[in-house]
Amino acid sequence: MVGGSIAGLALAGLLDPERFAVTIHEERPERAEAGSSLALWPDARRVLDDLGVGDRAGRLVHEVGTGSLRDATGRPLVSPPADASMQMILRPALIELLEQAVPDTVRRVHERVDRPERLPADLVVGADGVRSVVRRSAFGEHTVPRLTPWLALRGLLPGTPPENGEYWGRGDLAGVVEAPGGTYWFTTHVSHLGALPAEAGGDPWRRSLVVDVGEALAEARRVFEGTADRAPVVLDVLGRADAETTLAQRIYEAPPMRRLVHGRAVLVGDAAHAMTPNLGRGACEALVGARILASELNTRDLGSALTRYEARRLLPGAVLRRTSHALMQVALATRLQPARDRALRGVGTALARAPRLT
Repeated sequence: MVGGSIAGLALAGLLDPERFAVTIHEERPERAEAGSSLALWPDARRVLDDLGVGDRAGRLVHEVGTGSLRDATGRPLVSPPADASMQMILRPALIELLEQAVPDTVRRVHERVDRPERLPADLVVGADGVRSVVRRSAFGEHTVPRLTPWLALRGLLPGTPPENGEYWGRGDLAGVVEAPGGTYWFTTHVSHLGALPAEAGGDPWRRSLVVDVGEALAEARRVFEGTADRAPVVLDVLGRADAETTLAQRIYEAPPMRRLVHGRAVLVGDAAHAMTPNLGRGACEALVGARILASELNTRDLGSALTRYEARRLLPGAVLRRTSHALMQVALATRLQPARDRALRGVGTALARAPRLT
């Protein structure tokens, strides 16, 4: 297993220890302490039940009401039903739960893997994210991750937000959600920070890894404060955020994949279908993919298991990746932003007038 985050830990916890000797290679285990608040969909909760940590997860999950989709000023565009809710969990808490489910028989190696094809194993699992070295090794240089124009910031601040919501502006978006321990906030805007042009040289798989958080925060404040009538809650979280409590990352997407299996290599999680965060499905798809791969490996011979896994996961992952990308383009529209807002406001009005089924 190359990668010891959500997908890798879940798979290690679900594989039959009587059948598999598992080694997890993780370069930076300290990354488990960083992260954000993650949505846990029902299918992801079922994976935690399968891992035997469902009850503990129930004590760490925070159920919150879903917020309205609003324009940049805070005016509602589309509002969910009053009783709609979602479950959130902090990423470090989820990682800790998954660690508890990993058997003691799993071997840990804290080092970077540059040549996964040399690992002495019958199966090499790429659970190493959007810049997967396993994907590169097995499928070739053409599977380099795609750098999007967007920079994402997120963090956790004390206090409860006045209400949950997402705010779509002209070429930017922001959101605030009640989370365990406070307010989870996020923003996305077009940025050149950390985005080296191709002519700058260097390895495209390692390019644009570091974004200065202080610079990113300063740029986000200029973007969001530079437009009149911004929603006060967005300006408030950006004003209170600091570099110590904020993550700033370029958004990458996995390339379109026609296969998830090549030889003795298989991809799972973001290595297979990393997507923009708009659908809130990244962590869930990592857990679901790990469960499907484990269920096939535990009950079939290796060749049949990998064939079945690919058949079950290739299309759903591709659909979600394309859907989330399309949603990001709509959310960050510039020239079409007024028409987008009018259309969404019409949808919201129609939903509000529609009769509720009981």
